[in-house]
Amino acid sequence: MFYLVTSHHVLQRDYIYYYIFSFSHRMSTSERRRYGFQRTSKEIRNERKLNKMQKWSEKLDSCDVVKLRTELRSMEKADFLLPRQKERKTLIERMIRDAELRKCVEGTAPISCEQRPNEDTQDNSSCSSRCDDIILSPRLGVGDGVVVTTPDHFIPRSLRKRCGGNNSQEGLKKRVKRAEEHLIANNSLEEDIDDFFDSL
Repeated sequence: MFYLVTSHHVLQRDYIYYYIFSFSHRMSTSERRRYGFQRTSKEIRNERKLNKMQKWSEKLDSCDVVKLRTELRSMEKADFLLPRQKERKTLIERMIRDAELRKCVEGTAPISCEQRPNEDTQDNSSCSSRCDDIILSPRLGVGDGVVVTTPDHFIPRSLRKRCGGNNSQEGLKKRVKRAEEHLIANNSLEEDIDDFFDSL
């Protein structure tokens, strides 16, 4: 005996699903867990955000600012940086700034807040938002949709212009190319925020 599914049955089924899901949204978190409903994506995102910010605060308490400054200077001297290395450089800059600000608030900084040079607040706010995006969002590697369209994709724009505008700098091009191949061969693109915390 065959059972004929009509449009009435489909509408009735959709109405039941809609009622169940709308009822789950009206319930509190404890009630959803009690009756087996999963947490909403917003709750999961908020929990992950709190966990990452808690880890960030814990690392600020134990970070070595001298070591971070040394690594930052080495990155600034590099001919170019891979996308993930640029993200790490931004995180290091953010951690140094937050650590100095915390010491300044606590009164343990060697230089008082009034004696520190004035910084552009707009640049700080934009950098802070970029750092928050890096900290609170999943990382993107080359295999996650970042398409390399040109051979000099990882070379900074200023260096590309300098190399392309003067043909007499072939030695600089070769040196940059060798450095690029060396970094790509030795750099792991699977690093995430937890690996950054572990490396401190």
